[in-house]
Amino acid sequence: MTDVRDINLNALFVFTVLGRSASLAAAARELGTQKSTVSRQLAELEGVLGVRLVQRTSRQWALTDAGALFLRESQAVIDAARAALGSVAAHHDEPTGLLRVTCPVTFGQHFLGPVLVRYLDEHPNVQVSVALTDRSVELVDESVDVAIRIGPLTDSSLVVRRIATLDPVCCAAPRYLASRGTPATPRALSAHDCIVWNGRTPSGRWLFRSTEEPFEVAVTGRASADDPTLHAQLAEAGFGIALLPRFIAADALARGRLVELFAGSTIAFSDLVALYPSGQLLAPKVRAFVDLLAAMLGGRLSAAPRDHAR
Repeated sequence: MTDVRDINLNALFVFTVLGRSASLAAAARELGTQKSTVSRQLAELEGVLGVRLVQRTSRQWALTDAGALFLRESQAVIDAARAALGSVAAHHDEPTGLLRVTCPVTFGQHFLGPVLVRYLDEHPNVQVSVALTDRSVELVDESVDVAIRIGPLTDSSLVVRRIATLDPVCCAAPRYLASRGTPATPRALSAHDCIVWNGRTPSGRWLFRSTEEPFEVAVTGRASADDPTLHAQLAEAGFGIALLPRFIAADALARGRLVELFAGSTIAFSDLVALYPSGQLLAPKVRAFVDLLAAMLGGRLSAAPRDHAR
C-alpha cells in the first residue's frame, strides 16, 4: 500500500490543476511551466500510486475512473493545505489565540488591569489567561507566553525586554522613628528593625548607590514577608523600616502614615521586565502585548496609573 509520505505534494497540486484543465498545454500555462514538466509530475504520481490516472492519446486525454476519484480527494487535500497556510498567515499578521501571562501579585493588582483592558479591546481575536503569582514560573514547561518580573534575574535563555523602572522608597512610621530614632544614612539601617523580604530570593541586604560605588546594607528585623503590601502594613504599624516600591507607599506617605527616609538619595532601582521564550518568529499576540506594556508603563513608575484603559 502506498504511504502518504511517498506522495510529492507538488505533483499532487499539478495533478489537480491538470484534472480541471482542457489540456496539458492549458495546465502548463496556468502553472507557469512546460508541458514536459506537467507530464513528468503526472508520471511520477502514477508511478508512486501504481495506477493510471489519465488515458492519453496523440490528440486528447481523459481521466480514468481511478483518476477522477483521486482528483476529488486530492482537491480536498490541496484545499486543506491552502486553509492551513491561510491560518498561519493570519496568525503571523494579526494577534490571535490564547495569550498566557504571569505577573507578580501586587504589581498585577496595581498595574495590569488597564493594560489588559486595552489589549483585549484592540485585539478581539485574542483570549487572555493571567496568573498572578510571586513564584518563578518556568515559561516553556508551563506553556506561558510572557512573564512580567521585577528585580534581578537569574541567568536564562529567555528574551528579556526592559519595560520600566520601579522607583523605591525607604520609609517608616512616625511612631517607629519617635521610638527608635531616624537613621541619618542608609548604613545606619543595620542598627534598626527592618521589614525583610523572604520570597523566592530572600533578601536581608538592601542595595544603595552613592556617587562612588553601589553598596549593600545588611538588615534584620522581627518581621519578614513575601509581599510588599504586607511590608507596608507592617511598617505602618511601627514594626520596622521598609524598602517599598513607591507606588505602594505613595498613599501612606501622602497621608503621613509613613515618612520617607534618605529623600534625594540614590536607592537602587528595580527593573520591570517582560520575559518570553524567543525573539525570533515571535507570535503577534506576544509582540502586541509586550509593546503595549512598554507603551503604557514605560519609564519610571512612582504611582499606579489612574486610567490608562483608553
